[in-house]
Amino acid sequence: MRTAFDWLAPVRRGRASICGLTQRLLGLIIGHLGRALEQKATAAVPAKSRQAANASHVSSLEQKFASDHYRNREAVKPPPTAPKWLIHTIDITTGPSTIRLVFKGEGGVSVMDFDQVSLRQWLHVLYILSERAGWKSIAWPDWVASAAKHGPRMQLQ
Repeated sequence: MRTAFDWLAPVRRGRASICGLTQRLLGLIIGHLGRALEQKATAAVPAKSRQAANASHVSSLEQKFASDHYRNREAVKPPPTAPKWLIHTIDITTGPSTIRLVFKGEGGVSVMDFDQVSLRQWLHVLYILSERAGWKSIAWPDWVASAAKHGPRMQLQ
C-alpha cells in the first residue's frame, strides 16, 4: 500500500518541486475542506429555501456538476532535477470566492488557490487516487464518494 501521493507542485520563483501528501494528512484536511464547501454551498441558497436545503444534498449536486465538467488532461511530467519533499502541514484559508491551501514541509512551501469547482474536481481526483491506493480509513463526505462512483470516469495516470 502506498504511504503518500506525489504531485508536481505549482511553480514558485521559477522552480517546480514534487510534493508528497500522506494518508494521515489527507485524512485530516478532508473534513475541513468538506465543511468549507458545504458552508459555501448552503450560503449560495436563497434564505427562503435554506431551511429545506440540506447542506449534503446541495454539495452533492455541486460535486456532480464539478465532476461532470472535469476535463482529462495530459499528465504533467516533472523536470528530472525537481526536488522532492514531504508535506508536514497544510494551512487552509477560506475567502469569499476561493480556498487557499498552503503546503509546508522541509523542502519548501507550495500554494494552491481553488475556486469551488476546481477544489471539488481536485477532491474527486484525490478520492480516486486514495481508493486505488487502498486508503480506506479516510472519512470522505458522502457527496464526494457518490460523485466519484456514479459520475464520469476520469483517466488518471
